[in-house]
Amino acid sequence: RALEEIESVSVLYLREVEHVLSNLASSILALSPPVTQEQLHLYRDYTKTMRLLLQTVSLQKIERSFGEEQSPQINKDIYRDVLKQAPVGMLLINREDLVVEFVSDMFMNIVGASMDIHEGEKYINSIGKLTDFFVPIILDVLNTGLVHYEYDIEVPTNRFGDEEISYYNFILQPYREKSGDITKVILLAIETTEQVKIKRNLLRSENQFRQMVKYSQFAKAIIRRDGFKIEIANDTILEKFWGKALDQVVGQNLFDVFPELKYQKFCDELNQVFQTGETCIVAERYLSVRDGNGEKNYFFDYQFLPLFETNGEISDVMLSLNDVTVSVESKSLMKEIVDRLHLATAGALLGTFDLDLFSRKIIYTDRFNEIIGAPEGSRMSYEEILKLVYPEDKQSILAVNIDFSLKGDPVDFELRIYDLSGKILWIRLQGQVVFNDSKQPWRFVGTVMDVTERKYSELAVIRSEGKFRTLAEAMPQFIWTCDKYGRFDYISQSFFDYIGIESSLFNTDSWFDRIHKEDQDTYYWKWKNAIHKEHPFECEV
Repeated sequence: RALEEIESVSVLYLREVEHVLSNLASSILALSPPVTQEQLHLYRDYTKTMRLLLQTVSLQKIERSFGEEQSPQINKDIYRDVLKQAPVGMLLINREDLVVEFVSDMFMNIVGASMDIHEGEKYINSIGKLTDFFVPIILDVLNTGLVHYEYDIEVPTNRFGDEEISYYNFILQPYREKSGDITKVILLAIETTEQVKIKRNLLRSENQFRQMVKYSQFAKAIIRRDGFKIEIANDTILEKFWGKALDQVVGQNLFDVFPELKYQKFCDELNQVFQTGETCIVAERYLSVRDGNGEKNYFFDYQFLPLFETNGEISDVMLSLNDVTVSVESKSLMKEIVDRLHLATAGALLGTFDLDLFSRKIIYTDRFNEIIGAPEGSRMSYEEILKLVYPEDKQSILAVNIDFSLKGDPVDFELRIYDLSGKILWIRLQGQVVFNDSKQPWRFVGTVMDVTERKYSELAVIRSEGKFRTLAEAMPQFIWTCDKYGRFDYISQSFFDYIGIESSLFNTDSWFDRIHKEDQDTYYWKWKNAIHKEHPFECEV
């Protein structure tokens, strides 16, 4: 019965070990950087060890079935040899005076750096930290008959002459006689150094991942497949978009916290990622989110990134959000401005142009084609357009103004060009240089307007003014013109001859300054009244 009980406990323990370590082996696959093949299969050594112990128990059963009188010494030697060579540390302690009855070679290798222990000696006489640690546990197992487990205990180990820190699981199992009395304690030591390192690396990797998500400048959250539960959410997404505290969302279903998302494309896209395992990237998507302050509308660039278990199944999805509301609204506003500009330029008969100062490529509207008489939709190169500029204006006007604009100031000038039929036209060009991030001139943008008709009208006025002045100079009357404020803009030479002053020495701006001071006030108001009513002004002064 005792042997069957030991075998039953061993089988159960074996199954438990295989189950736990199989899960650990699966976790190892996700470890970064990858572990060695030896580490990956390390757990199988424990399985082999437990099977070896079961074989030992079975051997003992066979020995009992044939009878101890047949070959007691042979069976005992086999039993001890198996345990001695087993790849697991084992110690057998007698209840009476805690004498060490058996110690395996592996156990001596394990505790050699921290304990001095020998068969036939009392356990409590051994020196080392582990002695004091296990004494009360051994006594408790002997008194209660309960198995005791210690996990991942740090032990200084002497390995090939070098002392290093290792980790072990210890199992203290009571040994029962046929009578049921507990007479010994079996102490098993199983090394877990690599598993401890793996667990710590896994924990470190998980902590690093959580820290990366928490302190990312972008809004991030981890959504579990099981019930769309929010597992992690960083401060950016909580404060900027969700308007909720961490404890209000963690462990909650995303669509319970934000039910409005359930009826938007956001929900369907998240479901699709969980089903297909493919990353989903969405640009400038309109989303409505309700927080404690009411409903808010955003434009987001967001990404659903699936996270996989070692068996290839999707466990989580990482959500990354980037608010592009300002950018989208700016694009919309810019489009509206461009549309209005096109309407304005079309109404004002203005053409627009954009010249790349590096490549010399020019873009212009069809209004310029209308001005020069080119077909609608046709395009000319910058060099071809430059050939249309009137030769005298190319250097004296165009080149000078472009050089001036390179300083960053806007320019506004008029010059002559030829249309495609050879006719001379006047155009007004307004523009400014745009600089790139390196503060280098990049583009020259502006407008062009046909001012040929106005320019010829101005020339006609100038010619007419010239004829008027020629006639005024020939008349004996005093001829003068001024603006509505009485400021002179022309005085005939006969006036200067009359008052005996050279025109170059005449320093009076207004005709009021030339009349007697007593008359100035009276005639000033008569002048103002005539200007206001648009009546002729006559006076004797």
